[in-house]
Amino acid sequence: MGRRGVRQGQGRDDHRGQLDQGGHAGRLPEGQVHRAPAAGRPQGQGTLSFTNCWGIAAKSKHKDQAIKFVEAMTTVDQQMAFAKAFGVMPSRQSAGAQYTQQFPADKAFIDGAAYAQGPVNAPKMDSVLADFDAGLQGLTNGDPKALLARVQKNTQSALGR
Repeated sequence: MGRRGVRQGQGRDDHRGQLDQGGHAGRLPEGQVHRAPAAGRPQGQGTLSFTNCWGIAAKSKHKDQAIKFVEAMTTVDQQMAFAKAFGVMPSRQSAGAQYTQQFPADKAFIDGAAYAQGPVNAPKMDSVLADFDAGLQGLTNGDPKALLARVQKNTQSALGR
């Protein structure tokens, strides 16, 4: 999920989300990162949520085993193991309370799931999102208004608007 992370004294926005947590655990001393919901907009709150999906081929020779595997991977205990290992929030709502108890600083992620939108899957958006991501990576020295204007222009062009 997107979030606003602010390093104390630097006022830096970071919308990369939870996947960064797993890979960056321990890089910053405790207390230097604050997780909070992304800023509201006139249209209301908004954030993105990305998920992985499980699929089983209808004609699979091992359909029963595949179903059991997916069931095992989506239990609350397994979802919490993924959270500990990779820094992701559980995909099951029933694990939300346990997650926020174990990771109270990440409550904004669980709360944001209620109004989160999925990724933009429109044709021709891959290059727009890649450019946006590159722009976010350089935002420390970049111009946020120029970046957003470029994303808006490129999105409208990609969507034919």
